[in-house]
Amino acid sequence: MLKTEINLLKHTDNIPKGEKNKCGDWINWLTQSNCGRETIFCNVIKALKTFMIIPVTSCACERSFSKLSIVKTKLRSTMTQDRLDGLLTVFIEQELAYNIKIDDVIDTFKNLTPVDRRMEL
Repeated sequence: MLKTEINLLKHTDNIPKGEKNKCGDWINWLTQSNCGRETIFCNVIKALKTFMIIPVTSCACERSFSKLSIVKTKLRSTMTQDRLDGLLTVFIEQELAYNIKIDDVIDTFKNLTPVDRRMEL
């Protein structure tokens, strides 16, 4: 079906032309109201939408798993999920962690009441 729709698109006169056409331009052209292209080229639209949301690489996922093996060692295997999530977030987003002002954190902690500073066990 998709191959048939692509062949039909090749023989359509008023398709978006130019070197820098983007998927968004094609989707906008295909989904213009009152044209009927959305029903004719439904598989092309699905393919374009899928193409737009699939990441180009899986580096971010692989990086997260490699950081997980560094953070969660045998010594730290007893930590809770919340603490592990926090440590991984800080470790993965190191640029954000370097921009945190320590004095602001200390002031925030000082202003908390003693009850809010305690951790429930």
